[in-house]
Amino acid sequence: MPFEQYANDSKIWIYYIDQPLSINVLSEIEQKLKAFCVNWTSHNQALKADALIFEQRFIVLLVDESQNASASGCSIDKSTHFLKEIASEYQLNLFDKMLIPYINDNQILHFKFNELNALLESKTIDENTVLYSTNINILRDFKTVFKMPLKQHWLGKGKF
Repeated sequence: MPFEQYANDSKIWIYYIDQPLSINVLSEIEQKLKAFCVNWTSHNQALKADALIFEQRFIVLLVDESQNASASGCSIDKSTHFLKEIASEYQLNLFDKMLIPYINDNQILHFKFNELNALLESKTIDENTVLYSTNINILRDFKTVFKMPLKQHWLGKGKF
């Protein structure tokens, strides 16, 4: 699991990449993420920050507040602005929180939040379909509940 050297209560932000990317584009984006993290500050204090592209489909930003500055509203705005630039440059949709990523035949796909019932009825997905939880915000949860079967995911509550 990535980020082993950081405190488990480190803050994270997860952005789903809505389309498969080439290895070259992934590498370019990862380099830009690393450069951003090196220069990321909060109130002129360097943040202990890192980033990666996980499973080639998720941009994960991390700030370990255990030893340095905390991420402030302004620093979070900087990261959002930076990611909007990445999204624009590479024609990505990183900010649609209605997209729910899941695994089907070892591929990461997604559906829109309001399509869940239809997908269950058509048996495209079921209670054991593994979904990703992109709304988690601490590293501990990323390590433990980022991927889970629909029956355990918040979307599955009351469905099974």
